[in-house]
Amino acid sequence: MIYYSECNWYKFLPNYSRSRDLDNKSTWLQAFKASIISGDTKALGLCLLKLESVTHIFENEDKMMIGSILFNLASENTFEHYILDKIVYCFTQLLGINSGIQSGDFRLNWEKILDKMVELIFDNDTQIAQSKTRFENIHIL
Repeated sequence: MIYYSECNWYKFLPNYSRSRDLDNKSTWLQAFKASIISGDTKALGLCLLKLESVTHIFENEDKMMIGSILFNLASENTFEHYILDKIVYCFTQLLGINSGIQSGDFRLNWEKILDKMVELIFDNDTQIAQSKTRFENIHIL
């Protein structure tokens, strides 16, 4: 005997939820902050692996804050190569694939790289001048 039951396939489709995005964003930021404060490189590596899945949630200001932290971490050169490569990769992903920023740019001082970031992120925005002054004093967490 064969039994047939109806299945609501729409239940298996992902649901978009702004509140879920905000939860994912805050959870990721908390884990990122905790990994940096504790100095746990394994946790930092896991956070960086998950960054691509939450990048679309972040506003430009969040990207600039995360970018400044990643820039400072990469500039220290105290990490193992695989973590350092992931930091540089995530930094360039925040700016976009065609940003033109390369790993050699981490030898520049923060003001020069910040100007480059502002130009890339706010390329067609009318608030470029305001953005440059607004992001001059980014504080790390």
